[in-house]
Amino acid sequence: MRARRGFIVDIRWRDGELEEAVIYSTIGGTCRVRANVPLVVEGSKARPAKSSYPNPLLKPVLPPKFITLRHTELKQSRRLNFFEVDFETEPGGRYYIVRRVGTIK
Repeated sequence: MRARRGFIVDIRWRDGELEEAVIYSTIGGTCRVRANVPLVVEGSKARPAKSSYPNPLLKPVLPPKFITLRHTELKQSRRLNFFEVDFETEPGGRYYIVRRVGTIK
């Protein structure tokens, strides 16, 4: 699939989770990847993503506050954890993304 900022992404899933992804960079630049599992980038040095990103389209969107007309007890929903990494790419580069195995530090 084509992604913003000049990337082409091939993803392989297993049981609803990322198994492997290949990212092709067409123009180079910073690539940010977000997943529900810790990631390792092969082909470039990845760093934890900073909270700010120059592209406002990549800014996380928080869910709106729920409003009800009747007082009811609501179950608290589970907040999902995401792992984000940034890495630099070169035009024509190929980068492999895999799940990190082991303890998260």
